[in-house]
Amino acid sequence: MKNPEAGSKEVRNNKIFRLILRLFLTYGISIFLLIYLFNKVDTAAVGRTIKDVPAVNYLLAVLLYFVSQALSALKWSILVKNAPFPLMLRWTFISQFFASVIPGQVGGDVVKVYGLKKYGISLGNSAASVIIDRIIGLAALMVLINAAMWRSEYGSSIPLIRTVALVIMCGIFVFGLIQNVMVKKFEVPSETVKRGLVSLVIRFMTSLRQSGSSLPRVSTSFLLSLFFQLLSIIKIYAVAKALIPSVSFTDWCWIGGIVSVAMLFPVSVGGLGIREGGYAALLAILSVSVENAVALSLTMYSIQLIGALSGFGLYAFGLVDAARGKATESHARNADEIDFQ
Repeated sequence: MKNPEAGSKEVRNNKIFRLILRLFLTYGISIFLLIYLFNKVDTAAVGRTIKDVPAVNYLLAVLLYFVSQALSALKWSILVKNAPFPLMLRWTFISQFFASVIPGQVGGDVVKVYGLKKYGISLGNSAASVIIDRIIGLAALMVLINAAMWRSEYGSSIPLIRTVALVIMCGIFVFGLIQNVMVKKFEVPSETVKRGLVSLVIRFMTSLRQSGSSLPRVSTSFLLSLFFQLLSIIKIYAVAKALIPSVSFTDWCWIGGIVSVAMLFPVSVGGLGIREGGYAALLAILSVSVENAVALSLTMYSIQLIGALSGFGLYAFGLVDAARGKATESHARNADEIDFQ
């Protein structure tokens, strides 16, 4: 007869092995893409271009990064009741650190869920808030991309990308309109639900319906998401104006937006390789050299690392644990009552 403990240990070891293998693959993809790109460019020229970035422009971009992250925390906090803004801000920065070392943005989102759960908010509500925040942010980004591509003289040169962006945007808004009806059948009184995976799914779907039922709250989050996306583009423009002055702000809106969408896919670490390749490919349409595109991308990555290091500091020095200690016993007792309503 097989030892249950041995079987459980084997399953755990398999999960760890798959996780390590996935990390090696994603790190390998990032390294491969970077090596490929650097073999195609004049690295000395890239270095000189980066050095040409004025300190004022760089510091302005760093400032805009921190402001945009504060705005990101604010729009996320709108979706959650009884979660203080400082808590959301901490976990927003901490998620930036994990998003820089874990493939795609998924790792950062998981960390956000963990942060809210640790504070005392139910797992279903925590996960639903992060997913809805991500969907709303993607919708705002798609609006920006589509508006910019229709105004840009270069938008017609890439009809496939423009069509895909339009389809995604319409799909998100259709989902937003019908999701409240579609998930109502998953709403089951909590006292009738037993523990386990089915319970988690039912509670999550109920939370998802609740999160979409407040039109003013979702609308406010969407407007803040638009502002957040614009700030992110202005941050790029602050650096790009010194390196690639020929590219207009309108074009940066769709270029930066498309690169941001590409970085969501968990195929590289911190977007390395994807970001550089995306900028190089899209800016080539505007006759920008690969060296300038890679220089801009690496400069923006350095700003991302500054934010990631800030998140690491918050996590490493226990500030989050201190915030957790301030949560009253009522938070823990009423965890399942904290929701989007």
